[in-house]
Amino acid sequence: MKTVSLILALALGMAGPPWLNAQEKAEEGYQRFDMVRKPSEFTAEGTLRFRTETVGTDQLYTFSPGLRLEYSLATNHTFEASLPYTLSIYESLEARQRLYYALGDLQLSYEYLHQSGHVNWFLGPLASIPLTPNTEYAAREGVLSAGSGRYTAGAKVSVTGIRDPVVWNGGLQYTVGLPKKERFLTAWQPGNMQISAGITDLLNEQFGFSLSLHQGANLPAVTDGIWDKAGSGLTVSTMFQLEAFSLFEHGYLRIVLEAYVYPPQQPITTKFVYGRQFTIRDARK
Repeated sequence: MKTVSLILALALGMAGPPWLNAQEKAEEGYQRFDMVRKPSEFTAEGTLRFRTETVGTDQLYTFSPGLRLEYSLATNHTFEASLPYTLSIYESLEARQRLYYALGDLQLSYEYLHQSGHVNWFLGPLASIPLTPNTEYAAREGVLSAGSGRYTAGAKVSVTGIRDPVVWNGGLQYTVGLPKKERFLTAWQPGNMQISAGITDLLNEQFGFSLSLHQGANLPAVTDGIWDKAGSGLTVSTMFQLEAFSLFEHGYLRIVLEAYVYPPQQPITTKFVYGRQFTIRDARK
């Protein structure tokens, strides 16, 4: 909790003056940090997440590399696919298995952009495809699974507003876990919702940072047509994300810290992201 408070105090202290004087800084020639992709632009992004947590009396180290591909067919049509991978190492010498690894769920989405002045609206469907099994038995036995183990479908909407050098953003996402048949039952998840809000600030033409809040809420599962009374009911989570980034001519580098306020005592996750952008139309000339 102290770490989260320190992150918030530092970020807000840095964000205050640029936010209040955004218009003046725009006149200084700051590069505009625009979220909108160009037509025929292809983006390849590699991610590495790392966290460490205590399990029993020993440490569990988890590395999660991932790949994200994005293609803008036109200014207002964007397709995206991402695939995470999880590798966990348990330091206990007495454990039967110390190394765990598995693919996560393949994430697919489409976004339509509507621009209104300096405000950009993004909306579209999203879905995920499980690549590794995740059963109720595995969950009860504490077997590591990197994905949800079920197909999901939903929709998302987000908005960004640009007032150089500051970008504010908000988002809403709602997904449903489709029915999955277990050995003795069939269960589905009626709703997983995520709400986010944040600001991004360019300190100069190349470096910047962002601060965002992510609130999640998951409805109880429905098993054989009945709400899961044995579970914990509605589950919620609150996470702050602090990010520093550097912009290049055709790419970017991001360093991200993710800290949960609730549930308490969750490990802090560090994430490194490198992205490279290519214009396919120019490559064919």
